[in-house]
Formats: sequence, structure tokens, C-alpha cells
Amino acid sequence: MSERYCILCVDDNVRCLEARAALLEEEGYSVTAVSCPLMALEFDVTKFHVAVLDFDMPALNGFHSYYVCVQHMHLSRSCCSAV
Repeated sequence: MSERYCILCVDDNVRCLEARAALLEEEGYSVTAVSCPLMALEFDVTKFHVAVLDFDMPALNGFHSYYVCVQHMHLSRSCCSAV
């Protein structure tokens, strides 16, 4: 990769968050891993190319986090998926 893509990962399950972050970093991505969705909102989301959000979190679930990110990033295109 010529440009290192920045990914924001948010998951209240720390084990899953750490595993996901490690995998993405091994692939060459710059990863910011946050276990609290409210703390994730403190970051400048315009610095990230992608956000990977857990949809089942307390306080602010993934859907609401996604909505806030889209509002701040002014995206022309976005994708939302849940597993």
C-alpha cells in the first residue's frame, strides 16, 4: 500500500477489538482501537477512511455511532453492514 489507510475500530468486547486491530495492522493498516463508543466520538472522524463498529454496545450502539460518523464526515457514499 502506498498510502496507509486509517481505520477506526470500536467494540466494547476488548478481546474481539484487540484481535481485529492486530489483524488489520498485520495487513498494513493504521488502526485506532477504542472500547467505548462515547470515547470514539472524541476523535476527529474525518481522519479515518473506514470505521468498523460493533452494533451491540451499551450507551451508544453501532448504528448510532455510524450515524454520528456519517454526519461528521459528510460522506457522499457510505456502507452499513451487520453480522
